[in-house]
Amino acid sequence: MSDQLFCTIITRNYVAYAKALAASLAKYCPRQRLLVLIVDATEKPVDPAFDTVSLDELPHQDVIRKMTFYYRANELCCALRPFLHEYLFENTKVKQWIQIDSDVVVYHSLDEIWNLLDSCSLLLSPHILQLGTDKASANVESALLKYGTFNGGFMGFRRTEITRQFLAWSQSRMKDFCFIDGPGSFGDQIWLNLVPSHFDEVAIVRHPGANVAFWNFHERTLTKDSTGNFLVDGKPLLFVHYSGWSPANPEKVTRYLTYYSPGRDWFWSELSKRYASDLAASELNATKNLPYGFGTFSNGAPISDDARRAYFEMLSSKEDSVEHPFEQSEYFLEKVKLRRRAQMLGRVRILPSKVLQTLKRGI
Repeated sequence: MSDQLFCTIITRNYVAYAKALAASLAKYCPRQRLLVLIVDATEKPVDPAFDTVSLDELPHQDVIRKMTFYYRANELCCALRPFLHEYLFENTKVKQWIQIDSDVVVYHSLDEIWNLLDSCSLLLSPHILQLGTDKASANVESALLKYGTFNGGFMGFRRTEITRQFLAWSQSRMKDFCFIDGPGSFGDQIWLNLVPSHFDEVAIVRHPGANVAFWNFHERTLTKDSTGNFLVDGKPLLFVHYSGWSPANPEKVTRYLTYYSPGRDWFWSELSKRYASDLAASELNATKNLPYGFGTFSNGAPISDDARRAYFEMLSSKEDSVEHPFEQSEYFLEKVKLRRRAQMLGRVRILPSKVLQTLKRGI
């Protein structure tokens, strides 16, 4: 393993995305390998495109086992990031590494990014680079105040004591606070807001070609140079983050926003169609429908979000102890019923008196 590497965390239905990412890294960053944690793989897969680490190799297995039940798939992938980073810190000699989401494609050398890590411990990527005075900018900025100033899908690390301190703090937060429930609670990303204020040696990527995505299209201009290479505000396009994008409808920028109309942007049309082709070549159809490995009880019954949250609430309150939650489908079915009943009673108590009278009459 070299002094530098990239790492990502996926569920097994995202293997094709990891392969496509690895292919782009091999082309533009051949000195750094990609390490992939497939959280729900039943065995450690071997793939020439990337290296792998298994879930049971990470530290703090007692915590992780519980997390696999009370977090949903996307929450778990986010929550495991600092645990994977501790694994790299303690079990490898790598000096610098970059965490990168699997739905990213690299289009240029990232030496400029790696150079930033020579003089910092933690490297963050902001969602936007410019503040505006118009209403559209205000809408974007307002959303970032709710969901995070920095993007959780890209972060750089250097082996320092500051990084070790960050990982300890981040793990303590990810253990309990990585739910994705809307404003004010958005996985690990919202916690990154605190990093520049409370850790030294933090740098911010300000290259306009880095982490290009739906959240910053409005502020950046994409063109091509005379040789056909993409430019962003006159600088090389480094990598695109295809967050919320689907290869089934490649010209639609993202499912999260409606104001990007399909086919409106020539550059997106070209890039996304090429990406869809790369995913097909990475055998997306063979893996995209693989079931989530922590999605069901041992008897095959699906685990509901309510069951996951009920288990977390039990652990938090220490009201009960379930050593093997995946084997307790009937127990959690009853827990969910009680939880929903309590929630309903809580809502009924604040209803107007006339509504309460109507409910009591059974009308």
